[in-house]
Amino acid sequence: MEQRALTPPEATPYPTPTTKANFRVALTPKEVTGRYPELTESEGVLANWRNRKIGPRYYKIGRKVVYRPEDIEAFLFQNPVQTIDSVR
Repeated sequence: MEQRALTPPEATPYPTPTTKANFRVALTPKEVTGRYPELTESEGVLANWRNRKIGPRYYKIGRKVVYRPEDIEAFLFQNPVQTIDSVR
């Protein structure tokens, strides 16, 4: 079995949930709309999705609603469009 050397989080070219730049992994609905404007620009849309049980996965901490960035990105990229170039 081949062993791979683990690289420290500081060596990765993009921020991960464990790096200091992106240590906070819970986003409020306001932060979601600011960070992911392609998802929605309205906190009300997120509230409606939660009420209808659709949209990205969310968590409740007491009365506070939070989202994880990986759950938002999974929701955004769950339905890829097949093009001629992607089938080859």
